[in-house]
Amino acid sequence: MSLIKNDIRFLTSIILVVGLFFVSACYDGSSTLKGKVTGTIALNDPGVASNLARVRIAILDVSLVDAASLKISEIDLAPPEEWPLVFSIDYVLSDIDSSHSYSLFVEVFELHEDGEEKRAYITTQSYPIITQGYGNTTDVWIERIN
Repeated sequence: MSLIKNDIRFLTSIILVVGLFFVSACYDGSSTLKGKVTGTIALNDPGVASNLARVRIAILDVSLVDAASLKISEIDLAPPEEWPLVFSIDYVLSDIDSSHSYSLFVEVFELHEDGEEKRAYITTQSYPIITQGYGNTTDVWIERIN
């Protein structure tokens, strides 16, 4: 009987250590658990891309009809020298409602001669992520808008 109790304690300890490992993988040092969306971003015509200033990636809650999307997370990245761009964007898990729909939105800004940044590429279709059976990985195409 003592041997069985020791085995159960040992298995419980292993399960606890493995569980703590998985929780710590999502822990960034704050008290907030985070998720991550990863993937690639490709230009529809990479040969014409020049003077790119930055790439903005946002996770949006697109659940509300006839209302602006709610921004869940956003990052700005330097444009890559070669496309596609591999990206990773974090979000706070508690900001996600499993009954809502989320989408990834991307825009790329060009630096013009006057020093002003202007939006040059955007996503022109929906890229669903996170809930409603969609995962945390997506590949995105962006198109030139001007």
